Amino acid sequence: MTGDSATSASDELHRAVRAEIAAMGPSNEGRFERLALAIARFQVERVAPLARLCRARGVHVRSLDSIDDLPAIPSDVLRMKRVAAHGSIEDIRVFRTSGTN
Repeated sequence: MTGDSATSASDELHRAVRAEIAAMGPSNEGRFERLALAIARFQVERVAPLARLCRARGVHVRSLDSIDDLPAIPSDVLRMKRVAAHGSIEDIRVFRTSGTN
């Protein structure tokens, strides 16, 4: 996938999230779940460490019905790998840790 199409898909998800937040209410749980799963699928397709984590845990994001089945990203992954769906040239801020807990 090219950077342009990834950016376009990301922009579309951002718009959907903003609309969901604006419409938040107790009756929107199904909408939120669908949106969260769409975001997870987007991320797994574009973030290699997340894709490896899902494969290692036997999680097939395309067939998930619930966000409760998504694996949590261990903090070690965040310390050791770049976890982003966009290229590093598009980074606005980079947060680093000393590695201490």
